[in-house]
Amino acid sequence: MAAVRDRVSDYLSRLAYLILPPLEVDAAKRKLDKRSLKSLQELEQTDHRYSDWYGISVPKLDELIKAEGDRAAKLDDKAGKISAVLAVALAIGGTFGVSLVEKVSLSLLRTSMRIALLLAIIYILMGGWLALFSGNSAKPEGGYGPDWEARLSKEKSMDKQPRVEALVNFEIANLIRNNNISGALQCIRNGAALFFFVLLLAVADPMIPICIGLYENVISLIHCGR
Repeated sequence: MAAVRDRVSDYLSRLAYLILPPLEVDAAKRKLDKRSLKSLQELEQTDHRYSDWYGISVPKLDELIKAEGDRAAKLDDKAGKISAVLAVALAIGGTFGVSLVEKVSLSLLRTSMRIALLLAIIYILMGGWLALFSGNSAKPEGGYGPDWEARLSKEKSMDKQPRVEALVNFEIANLIRNNNISGALQCIRNGAALFFFVLLLAVADPMIPICIGLYENVISLIHCGR
């Protein structure tokens, strides 16, 4: 029963992520925020990886910290590009979508297109929000800046503990960044799928009366044959 509950819970979690990415992103961020509030000693008790990091040499730890800093910069750059693309997509897609809706003759089809277009815009706005605040919500406390250099004074220049702590902070911060960007991309996929649905309905609009007419002719022929 426990295995079944876990599978159901995992399935519902994935479904929630597909439908409402911001909720799952926020839930994951809360867990990561709780981890970031713990001391290094507390984290070492729950995740033995961090204890193993003390076996890494000081030069290698410095390389890893720099690599994590570069990764953070790349993620922030990616988030900025996503925000810019979404702004353009919202302006062009919204205008194009509204023009398509206005050309549709069937009222029921037009209503469906309006709902789909509204949902697509909402998804794009949510994606932009997640991408825009990706970097702002994840700032590590160590590994860069004058305070970091002061901490690594000549007396402690070869101390591994602050380096491991900085590396842990960078890891958590980059996980938050990556989580936000993944949620933003899922919102983009949902919005794009809905825009495509609106386009299909617009294409189908002139064909629907023809299909209805053919259906009525077939039904009348069947009745005549009887």
